[in-house]
Amino acid sequence: MAYEFYGYPADFLERFQAGVEKITTADVARVAAKYVHKDRFAVLVVGNPSGFDKPLSSLGPVTNVDITIPPPPGEEQQPAAARPSASNPRARRWQPNSRRPWEEKRSYSPSSPLRAPTR
Repeated sequence: MAYEFYGYPADFLERFQAGVEKITTADVARVAAKYVHKDRFAVLVVGNPSGFDKPLSSLGPVTNVDITIPPPPGEEQQPAAARPSASNPRARRWQPNSRRPWEEKRSYSPSSPLRAPTR
C-alpha cells in the first residue's frame, strides 16, 4: 500500500530484486574503480588497540587523533561527573539519599487553586 502511495508500480519489489540479481562482480569493480579512490580513502577505527587481532600499522600508515576536548582557557579540567552532559545537564553528582530534581518542592501561594501536597 505504501508503494502505491508514493507512485511505485505494484511489482516494484520483484523488479528491484531482479535488477539486483543482474549485478555482476565486474559491475561492482567498474563502479568502485570510478568512485572509490584509494589515495583519498580514510578509515576511522575506534577502540582499545590491545583488543585488535593485529596492529593497525599492518594495514597502512596510521595517524592517531586525540579527540579530547580541552577545557576553556583559565579553567581546570573537571571530573566527568561534574561536567554537564546529555544525561546529566546540570552536572549534578549522584548522592544516595538526595532529592530527585523532579521531586523538588514547589511553593504555591495560599490563594492559588493548585496546592502542593505537604509531606
